[in-house]
Parts: sequence; C-alpha cells; structure tokens
Amino acid sequence: MSSSKRRSVLAAGLALAALLLSACAGSAGATGTPGDAPPGEREVVTVTDELGREVELAVPVQSVVVGYNWYDVELIRGVGAGDRIVGVSAEGVEDTPGNAPYWESVPGTQTIVSRAAEFNYDEIIAAGPELFVTLSNSPYEEAIEKLEPFGIPVLVVTAWEPRLFEQNVELLGTVFGTQDRAAELLELYREVAGLLEERTANLPPEDRKSVYFENGEPHVTGVPGSGWHDIIELAGGTNVFGDIDFAADPQRGGTVHTTPVDPADVLDRDPDLVLRHGIDGLVAGYEPFPEDAAAALTAELVARPGWSELTAVRNGDVVVANNFWTSALAKEIGALGLATWLHPELFEDVDTEQYFRRWVEDFQETPYEHSADEYVYRWGDHR
Repeated sequence: MSSSKRRSVLAAGLALAALLLSACAGSAGATGTPGDAPPGEREVVTVTDELGREVELAVPVQSVVVGYNWYDVELIRGVGAGDRIVGVSAEGVEDTPGNAPYWESVPGTQTIVSRAAEFNYDEIIAAGPELFVTLSNSPYEEAIEKLEPFGIPVLVVTAWEPRLFEQNVELLGTVFGTQDRAAELLELYREVAGLLEERTANLPPEDRKSVYFENGEPHVTGVPGSGWHDIIELAGGTNVFGDIDFAADPQRGGTVHTTPVDPADVLDRDPDLVLRHGIDGLVAGYEPFPEDAAAALTAELVARPGWSELTAVRNGDVVVANNFWTSALAKEIGALGLATWLHPELFEDVDTEQYFRRWVEDFQETPYEHSADEYVYRWGDHR
C-alpha cells in the first residue's frame, strides 16, 4: 500500500474512533471536567498546554507517542502512565545497552518513531496514538500541522524546565486520569524545591557563588532561557555567563542551551565552581560514566591554559556530571547537589541521595543500582 493510501486509511480509522469516543462521551461536551470517571468510561475535555493552546481530548488518554528525547518519557512514567506510551524518540532510549534496565517498565520504548528533532510522521501515525507529546524546543509547529489531518492532537510539555514542572504534572495527571499519582510526584518535587528556596532565600548577592557550566563540549555553556541556567540560580549561585542575552545577539550561534563562549572570558570571570555536563563520545543515562573517563576529562579541564589560577580549580570545585543525575526531577536533583557544593554550611544536614533514590525507584519504577555519587566526579575528592 502506498504512503498516501496508508495515511488515508489511518485517517478514516482515527476519524471513526473519534466519532465513537464522542458518542461514548454523551453529554460531557467539549469542556467537561475529568473528575473520577469509572474505569472504561471516558469524556471529552479541553485542556491547555504550556503554550496556552487549548486541545480537545477524550480522557483518560490510552495511548501516546513521545517525541524528541527522554524527558517527557520520564514525566509520563512519573505520573503513572508509562504503560500508555506506544512509541518514543530514539534519543536517550536506545543509545546504549546500559540504559535498557531503565526503560523496562515502558514497553513502548521498543517502538522508535523519531530521531531527536527529525520526526518520522509515517511511524508516528502507524503507532496509532491518541496523543503526541513533545517539548517546546522541538519542531512542535510542524508536528501539529502534520498530525492534524490524522486526528492526532499534540500537547507541548517541556519536562526539563523547572518553572513549568508543576503545571505540566497536573496537566498530564488530568490527561491520563492519574491525578493521585501526579499529586505524589508533585509532593516530591515541592519538597526539594522548598528546601532549596528556604535555604537560599536570604543569601546576600555577595554570597551567591559563581558557576561556569559547560554543556558537553569545550567552551559551550547555557544562558538565561536554559534549564542549566536555572539550576545554578536555584542552587544559590550565579551563572558567570548569565548576562548573555541570546535573543539580542543572533550572530553568536548555538542556542540558549549550547551557547559558544570565548575561553578567555571564562578566565576573566573566574568561577567559584565549574560544572561540566557530559563526556565526549559517551552517552549520558542510567549507566554511570566510567570513573576513569570522568577522571581523564577532569584532568583535561584543569590543565587548560590559565585554569590553574581559577578559584574553582584551586579549591577543587570542578565537577563532571552525568545528565541522568543533573536532569532528574526537572533538574531539581542537580540543583540540590550543586547547592551542597556551593553552600555546604547551609545544606550539611541534607541527603541528596534520598531524593534521587525516590525519583528512580518510586517514580521511574527502576531498581536503584547506582548511587548519586556514581554520576558525579568532583576534582577535590580525588586530587
């Protein structure tokens, strides 16, 4: 069957399904409230995503495809709907055998429908989802246009951004009818976020330690608008490149997440701490980086020209971290860990491990086989 004919057949099938769902919805209408509908009963409601888009759905949604990367997969599993996922992006899921145990509770991760931002719409449609979920830094406009003829609505849910976490968890709890589970996830998130806010709220500006964040390759950082910038501020720090207005300097290149900077500027700004995310050639994920690889990269960092004079290097505060840890719980785990290094006197009684463990075991339904310490390598602990 040709691609165009297959699309036509699928469109007809989806349209019929929509009619049947509408009939089952009865008098609920287009703006009903999900409430606690009995199992097997669904109603049509209108939800609003983080962009303010109103989307009509039959809830609870029974099948979803997740585009772009692993963050939304984690969030959907976190609200108790991992078994509704019928297809995912390859990024972060099939990259390494070491990640396989992390995805065992999400059977849909075996169906790859896209490669990062290159959505394969034939495969998405063939997976037969009732919903497509993707991030704001993906080609979501294209996805909306391409999937609309096939009756597949799109929700934009950016799971990596702390300021959107609460509203997105509540949204997904409504979409999948898992409000109780979503509330439990929010409880964990608010516990960590509240701890950070309480301990750093009264820090005077001069006591907020400066941080240089390096994103995966030399002389590339995150600036305002990036979640990496957010974790620095949440931790009671200041981003040494927080003055960069990416939108005002389009010639700079990169994105707010991967902004190139002049190596000399790092020396001039003399950070109190360096946080390097990622190791060249290795995939971040459930399997920690080999310690020898983290040690080699750290040695390479501190040996850069002029770096021996950096405050961060002199104090041993150069950290190589795995994104699996820094990004956990919408980066709140990474922010808490960073806060313990920046302000040990404020967080001496805080056990970051317990929060990370709850995220992995309770909400990602995965055995806790690797401690938090295995995902970070701090120069001062090994020199």
